[in-house]
Order: sequence, then structure tokens, then C-alpha cells
Amino acid sequence: MSFTEAIQQLIENSPSARTDGGVCTSWILVTEWVDPDGSVWLEENRTRDLPAWRRQGILSYVLNEADDGEADD
Repeated sequence: MSFTEAIQQLIENSPSARTDGGVCTSWILVTEWVDPDGSVWLEENRTRDLPAWRRQGILSYVLNEADDGEADD
């Protein structure tokens, strides 16, 4: 399954789409990878043609404003 197919499946099963009639207009998936030598890197996949200002806004919101219900360490 590709990233895009997985995201589409998540969108279709989202409570926002099912109960509020919401429509997902863009998405970003950040994954952390590690190789056998212990080198770590991040990879980002996102909606095709997502403007940089929207990408930065979404990531800023997630890092600084979204309430995930967990206490900050």
C-alpha cells in the first residue's frame, strides 16, 4: 500500500469525515527512519502541490498549538 493509499484510507475512516461531513484538503506524513548503523533521518510526504506556506502552517500548528490530550514532559 502506498503512502497516498494509506492516507486516503485514514481520511475515509476519520470521525471528522463521517460525522461532520468534513473534507480533507491536504495532509503531511513525517516518518523517522533508522538504518542498521544507527543513523536516523526524517522523511516527509505530503499532498501534491501543497504550497510551502500551508506546509509550514500545518507543521507549526501541530508542534505548537494542537492539543493531543497528553501532558508536556
